[in-house]
Formats: sequence, structure tokens, C-alpha cells
Amino acid sequence: RHYSPRSVAIVTLEIGWVLASLAVAIGLNFALRPSFFPVDRFAVQLILAAVLVLGGFYYADLYNFAELQLRRDLVTAAVRAFSTVAFVCGVIFVFTSWLEFSPLVLLADLAVTIALVVWLRMHIDGVLKRYGICTRIAIVGTGSEARGLAAEILRRQQLGHDVTCFVTAD
Repeated sequence: RHYSPRSVAIVTLEIGWVLASLAVAIGLNFALRPSFFPVDRFAVQLILAAVLVLGGFYYADLYNFAELQLRRDLVTAAVRAFSTVAFVCGVIFVFTSWLEFSPLVLLADLAVTIALVVWLRMHIDGVLKRYGICTRIAIVGTGSEARGLAAEILRRQQLGHDVTCFVTAD
């Protein structure tokens, strides 16, 4: 299976952001507590929260890059992800003691993360194109079917492909 440079960049940046922002938010939450909090418990809390957030993104189809072509679809998916994660975390906070940090910390971090995800997705194509990061495609053939294929590839810019040339079959 082929993964475009665009999708790899988005997933990598989002995972990095989720881990970093949650680490800062959870770390600040525990730093403000007077009790000692071991590093291993911090790591478990961070991983649980990150899995919840990224699972919510996946459930809301934020990683279905072919379907999220319009901004309203992206924003709708982001709101669905926020709602899903907020609901699941609410249930976890009410019925269990798995997550030991404040639910407001997670909701605030999640709101900032969702806003960043929407902004990133709206601007990633320009950044990647500026640095020449895309899948370059050479189409073998010059007929109407080859031109139709090129038009379809160019119509789906969100996939991160760029038609560079046509090569004759001869």
C-alpha cells in the first residue's frame, strides 16, 4: 500500500503534537499538585490520553484523507472527534480512576489540538508543495485516457500527488 508524503506528514505531525501537548498539560497539572508523582505513572497517563485522542481522531475519520476534501467536512470531522473524545473521557473520569489528572486539562488540550489539526490540514498542502514534498507521477500514454487520469489526479490535490510528465508508449 502506498502512503503519500502528505498523509505521512500529517499523521507524524499530529501524533507529535498530541504527545507533546499532552505531556506539557499533564505535567503542569501534576506539577501543581503537592504530592509526588512518579515518572512511570506520568508515562502511563500520557499514553492513555494520547491513545484516547488519536482513537477519537481515527473514529471520526480524520485519517480518511480521500474523503476530507472540503473544509466543512474537515471541521465536521474535527468536531465529531472532539465530541467523541470528550464523551469517552467523561465516562472514564466518572466511572474509573484510570486518568488521574484533571478532566479540564484534557478538554482544554483537546480544544487546542482540534484547532491546530484544522489549521494544519488547511495549510499543509502549501507547505509541502513549497518544499517539493509530493509523489511525482509519470503517466505512460498520451491519449484521452491518460489525460483523464491526469485530470483526476490533479483534481485530488489532497492526496499529495503531482503529475510530472506523459511518456509515449513507444
